[in-house]
Amino acid sequence: NAGAAAYRLELFRGDRRILAARTTRAAFTLRSSWRYQGKVNQLQPGVYRWYVWPISGSGKQALRAIVQSRLRVG
Repeated sequence: NAGAAAYRLELFRGDRRILAARTTRAAFTLRSSWRYQGKVNQLQPGVYRWYVWPISGSGKQALRAIVQSRLRVG
């Protein structure tokens, strides 16, 4: 997104958020496992939702996500 200084990414399995991250790049590499709120998570078969919000240079996060997508892991 033009003008974005960073991005906020959130990943959900069902209604449960399993990842929230901030990156300064327009790309994010998800590791094979990660810790979120004290719990170790991994991608397992199922449907996931993910969202990305741009963050301006002043630190303000956009109100609307620029990515709203689904991911199916088989």
